[in-house]
Amino acid sequence: MPSHDAASQKDAHAQDAQSSNPQPRTEQELSQAFRDLARGEQTAAALEANLTSLESKLDELLASFMSKAGEDPQATNGADRKEGGGTGAQGGKNMADK
Repeated sequence: MPSHDAASQKDAHAQDAQSSNPQPRTEQELSQAFRDLARGEQTAAALEANLTSLESKLDELLASFMSKAGEDPQATNGADRKEGGGTGAQGGKNMADK
């Protein structure tokens, strides 16, 4: 029986040595790593395409808001703001200065 126990310990030691080596040891593991890498690249490409689409939609929304704001220039130029440099009722002065 002691020889069986020694063989078990030897197998366990060999498995520990293999698990501590992170590099692929067989062609099968290497090919699986390449498949995983290819899948990751496909996922990254799909995410990039989705982000590009989202960016163009956001640009369209921004252009829409900008064109609406351009129809009423008084709404965005800050002329009526008390702390601004406009020519509003207070002459562009801050109310705290009074």
